[in-house]
Amino acid sequence: MFHTTHLALDGSSPSTALLDSIKIEWRYQPAGGTLGTAQEVIIALGSGNTALNFATGVVSAPSGCDWDVRAVNDFTVIVNNACMVGTAPLNPTESFTALTRADDALQYAGFLSGLSGPIPYTSALDDPYGTLLYNLAGDNRLSPTFNIYLIRVGTSVYKMQVTGYYSATGSGGFVTIRYAKIQ
Repeated sequence: MFHTTHLALDGSSPSTALLDSIKIEWRYQPAGGTLGTAQEVIIALGSGNTALNFATGVVSAPSGCDWDVRAVNDFTVIVNNACMVGTAPLNPTESFTALTRADDALQYAGFLSGLSGPIPYTSALDDPYGTLLYNLAGDNRLSPTFNIYLIRVGTSVYKMQVTGYYSATGSGGFVTIRYAKIQ
C-alpha cells in the first residue's frame, strides 16, 4: 500500500516543469502476512534509479519483477502490474496508518485504472459520458464508450476517440485511439 506525500519540481513554468523527485510512503504486506509499519523514501528522478521495491525498500533502476512502483519526470507513477502488483484506491474513510490489511487490492484494479490510467474516466465507470465503462458485458473489464473528444493543439483541432483498453494478449492499460485533424 502506498501514496505520494510530496512532489518536487524542476522548472519555473507549467510548460517546462518536470518532476525532480517524489516522496512515497508505503506499508508492505507479504503474502499471508500482516500489513507492516509505514516507511518513506524520496526518489530522485535524475539518477535513473526511479523504481521502488516495497519488500526491500530499495530504490533502483526498474528491472523485471524487482520493483513495485516507479516514477517518471512527466508526473507519471507506474505500478508494475506485469508482476502481480495489485492496485486499489484507498477508501477515503480509512486512514493510511490505521488500515490493517491490503491483500484484497486486486479486486479494485479496474476501478483504479479508470482513475489513474492513461485515459481517465470523468466521474464514474457507469457514466456514459466518460471514456470507459466497467463491466459492460459482465466480464469485469473496461470497455470504451466511443465518445469523440476535441483536442486543440495550438491553432489546430483534432477529433479523438478511444477504441480499446487492452493489448492483444489481454493486458490492461494499452489504450488504442483513432484521431484526425479537423481544423
